[in-house]
Amino acid sequence: MMTDLFRGNERRQESSGLMCPSCEEFQVTTTNAHIEFPFGVGEAAVTLVAVVPLHVCAACDLEYFDDSAERIKHEAVCAHLSLLTPTRIQGIRKKHDLSRTEFCRITKIGEATLARWERGELLQSAGYDRYLRLLEDPQILARVRTGGWGEAEEAAPGSPEPSRLRARRRFRSGVNSASYPERLAFQVRGRG
Repeated sequence: MMTDLFRGNERRQESSGLMCPSCEEFQVTTTNAHIEFPFGVGEAAVTLVAVVPLHVCAACDLEYFDDSAERIKHEAVCAHLSLLTPTRIQGIRKKHDLSRTEFCRITKIGEATLARWERGELLQSAGYDRYLRLLEDPQILARVRTGGWGEAEEAAPGSPEPSRLRARRRFRSGVNSASYPERLAFQVRGRG
Protein backbone atom coordinates (compact mmCIF):
# COMPACT_ATOMS: atom_id res chain seq x y z
CA MET A 1 0.00 0.00 0.00
CA MET A 2 1.52 3.31 -1.01
CA THR A 3 0.54 6.31 1.08
CA ASP A 4 1.97 9.71 1.78
CA LEU A 5 3.20 9.89 5.34
CA PHE A 6 3.73 13.34 6.78
CA ARG A 7 6.19 13.97 9.60
CA GLY A 8 6.82 17.65 9.83
CA ASN A 9 7.83 18.67 6.31
CA GLU A 10 8.96 15.15 5.37
CA ARG A 11 6.82 13.28 2.86
CA ARG A 12 7.30 9.74 1.58
CA GLN A 13 5.30 7.23 -0.42
CA GLU A 14 4.80 3.53 0.09
CA SER A 15 3.69 0.98 -2.48
CA SER A 16 -0.07 0.33 -2.26
CA GLY A 17 -0.21 -3.08 -3.95
CA LEU A 18 -3.40 -1.99 -5.74
CA MET A 19 -4.19 -3.01 -9.29
CA CYS A 20 -5.09 -0.19 -11.67
CA PRO A 21 -8.74 -0.52 -12.77
CA SER A 22 -7.81 0.80 -16.23
CA CYS A 23 -4.60 -0.98 -17.30
CA GLU A 24 -4.59 -3.71 -14.61
CA GLU A 25 -0.96 -3.01 -13.70
CA PHE A 26 0.26 -3.05 -10.11
CA GLN A 27 2.00 0.32 -10.33
CA VAL A 28 -0.47 2.29 -8.24
CA THR A 29 0.74 4.74 -5.63
CA THR A 30 -1.48 6.46 -3.08
CA THR A 31 -1.10 10.04 -1.92
CA ASN A 32 -3.23 12.31 0.23
CA ALA A 33 -5.24 14.90 -1.66
CA HIS A 34 -7.06 17.91 -0.23
CA ILE A 35 -10.40 18.13 -1.99
CA GLU A 36 -13.10 20.74 -1.75
CA PHE A 37 -16.72 19.80 -2.33
CA PRO A 38 -20.02 21.67 -2.02
CA PHE A 39 -22.60 20.78 0.59
CA GLY A 40 -26.08 22.22 1.07
CA VAL A 41 -28.27 24.45 -1.05
CA GLY A 42 -29.08 28.12 -1.22
CA GLU A 43 -27.84 30.31 1.62
CA ALA A 44 -26.94 27.19 3.63
CA ALA A 45 -24.49 26.00 0.95
CA VAL A 46 -20.88 25.69 2.07
CA THR A 47 -17.65 24.31 0.69
CA LEU A 48 -16.15 21.55 2.80
CA VAL A 49 -12.56 20.29 2.69
CA ALA A 50 -11.41 16.71 3.23
CA VAL A 51 -8.12 14.88 2.95
CA VAL A 52 -8.71 11.70 0.96
CA PRO A 53 -6.50 9.01 -0.57
CA LEU A 54 -5.79 9.63 -4.26
CA HIS A 55 -4.59 6.61 -6.23
CA VAL A 56 -2.29 7.24 -9.21
CA CYS A 57 -1.18 4.59 -11.72
CA ALA A 58 2.39 5.12 -12.94
CA ALA A 59 1.74 2.92 -16.00
CA CYS A 60 -1.25 4.79 -17.48
CA ASP A 61 -1.41 8.02 -15.41
CA LEU A 62 -4.94 7.27 -14.21
CA GLU A 63 -5.86 9.17 -11.02
CA TYR A 64 -8.83 7.90 -9.05
CA PHE A 65 -10.56 7.86 -5.68
CA ASP A 66 -12.08 4.79 -4.07
CA ASP A 67 -14.85 4.17 -1.53
CA SER A 68 -12.69 5.38 1.34
CA ALA A 69 -12.78 8.89 -0.16
CA GLU A 70 -16.59 8.87 -0.04
CA ARG A 71 -16.50 7.68 3.57
CA ILE A 72 -14.12 10.50 4.51
CA LYS A 73 -16.30 13.07 2.71
CA HIS A 74 -19.35 11.75 4.58
CA GLU A 75 -17.48 12.13 7.88
CA ALA A 76 -16.61 15.72 6.92
CA VAL A 77 -20.32 16.42 6.40
CA CYS A 78 -21.11 14.82 9.78
CA ALA A 79 -18.47 17.02 11.45
CA HIS A 80 -19.89 20.11 9.75
CA LEU A 81 -23.42 19.28 10.96
CA SER A 82 -22.23 18.07 14.39
CA LEU A 83 -23.73 14.62 13.76
CA LEU A 84 -22.44 11.23 14.83
CA THR A 85 -20.37 9.46 12.18
CA PRO A 86 -21.40 6.04 10.85
CA THR A 87 -18.56 4.42 12.82
CA ARG A 88 -19.74 6.06 16.03
CA ILE A 89 -23.36 5.02 15.44
CA GLN A 90 -22.25 1.44 14.90
CA GLY A 91 -20.05 1.75 17.99
CA ILE A 92 -23.02 2.72 20.16
CA ARG A 93 -24.87 -0.42 19.11
CA LYS A 94 -21.82 -2.63 19.54
CA LYS A 95 -21.03 -1.08 22.94
CA HIS A 96 -24.24 -2.69 24.17
CA ASP A 97 -23.40 -5.95 22.34
CA LEU A 98 -26.60 -5.83 20.29
CA SER A 99 -27.28 -6.98 16.75
CA ARG A 100 -28.82 -4.42 14.44
CA THR A 101 -32.14 -6.26 14.62
CA GLU A 102 -32.16 -6.33 18.44
CA PHE A 103 -31.08 -2.68 18.72
CA CYS A 104 -33.89 -1.63 16.38
CA ARG A 105 -36.47 -3.72 18.23
CA ILE A 106 -35.54 -2.02 21.49
CA THR A 107 -35.22 1.55 20.17
CA LYS A 108 -38.02 1.47 17.58
CA ILE A 109 -35.61 2.78 14.92
CA GLY A 110 -36.23 1.19 11.52
CA GLU A 111 -33.65 -1.48 10.72
CA ALA A 112 -33.14 -0.32 7.13
CA THR A 113 -32.70 3.25 8.34
CA LEU A 114 -30.11 2.25 10.94
CA ALA A 115 -28.26 0.20 8.32
CA ARG A 116 -28.10 3.25 6.02
CA TRP A 117 -26.79 5.42 8.87
CA GLU A 118 -24.13 2.84 9.74
CA ARG A 119 -23.03 2.51 6.09
CA GLY A 120 -22.94 6.28 5.58
CA GLU A 121 -25.65 6.23 2.92
CA LEU A 122 -27.96 8.54 4.85
CA LEU A 123 -27.57 11.31 7.42
CA GLN A 124 -29.68 11.04 10.55
CA SER A 125 -31.77 14.02 11.59
CA ALA A 126 -30.65 16.16 14.53
CA GLY A 127 -33.42 14.61 16.64
CA TYR A 128 -32.33 11.04 15.91
CA ASP A 129 -28.73 12.09 16.50
CA ARG A 130 -29.64 13.26 20.00
CA TYR A 131 -31.59 10.06 20.61
CA LEU A 132 -28.57 7.96 19.57
CA ARG A 133 -26.29 9.99 21.85
CA LEU A 134 -28.67 9.33 24.75
CA LEU A 135 -28.74 5.61 23.93
CA GLU A 136 -24.98 5.49 24.42
CA ASP A 137 -25.66 5.65 28.18
CA PRO A 138 -26.33 2.09 29.45
CA GLN A 139 -28.88 3.34 32.01
CA ILE A 140 -30.94 5.12 29.36
CA LEU A 141 -30.82 2.11 27.04
CA ALA A 142 -31.96 -0.07 29.96
CA ARG A 143 -34.95 2.24 30.49
CA VAL A 144 -35.80 2.18 26.79
CA ARG A 145 -35.43 -1.62 26.79
CA THR A 146 -38.05 -1.95 29.54
CA GLY A 147 -40.56 -0.03 27.47
CA GLY A 148 -40.09 3.36 29.04
CA TRP A 149 -39.97 4.00 32.72
CA GLY A 150 -41.49 0.72 33.95
CA GLU A 151 -43.84 -0.18 36.79
CA ALA A 152 -41.13 0.09 39.44
CA GLU A 153 -40.65 3.81 38.83
CA GLU A 154 -42.15 6.16 41.36
CA ALA A 155 -44.74 8.55 40.01
CA ALA A 156 -44.25 12.26 40.45
CA PRO A 157 -46.21 13.73 43.39
CA GLY A 158 -49.84 14.28 42.40
CA SER A 159 -49.60 12.26 39.19
CA PRO A 160 -51.35 8.97 38.54
CA GLU A 161 -49.50 5.70 38.97
CA PRO A 162 -47.84 4.22 35.84
CA SER A 163 -50.47 1.44 35.51
CA ARG A 164 -53.24 4.03 35.33
CA LEU A 165 -51.32 5.96 32.70
CA ARG A 166 -51.11 2.86 30.54
CA ALA A 167 -54.88 2.37 30.84
CA ARG A 168 -55.50 5.90 29.54
CA ARG A 169 -53.50 5.36 26.36
CA ARG A 170 -56.41 3.72 24.59
CA PHE A 171 -58.02 5.73 21.83
CA ARG A 172 -61.63 6.57 22.46
CA SER A 173 -63.60 7.74 19.47
CA GLY A 174 -66.68 8.95 21.34
CA VAL A 175 -68.86 7.26 18.70
CA ASN A 176 -71.59 5.02 20.06
CA SER A 177 -72.72 1.87 18.33
CA ALA A 178 -76.03 3.49 17.26
CA SER A 179 -74.26 5.97 14.94
CA TYR A 180 -71.98 3.34 13.38
CA PRO A 181 -74.26 2.61 10.34
CA GLU A 182 -74.46 6.36 9.65
CA ARG A 183 -70.67 6.57 9.59
CA LEU A 184 -70.50 3.77 7.03
CA ALA A 185 -72.93 5.68 4.77
CA PHE A 186 -70.81 8.83 4.86
CA GLN A 187 -69.11 9.70 1.57
CA VAL A 188 -66.80 12.55 0.55
CA ARG A 189 -68.03 14.40 -2.50
CA GLY A 190 -65.97 16.74 -4.64
CA ARG A 191 -66.99 20.27 -5.44
CA GLY A 192 -69.05 20.37 -8.50
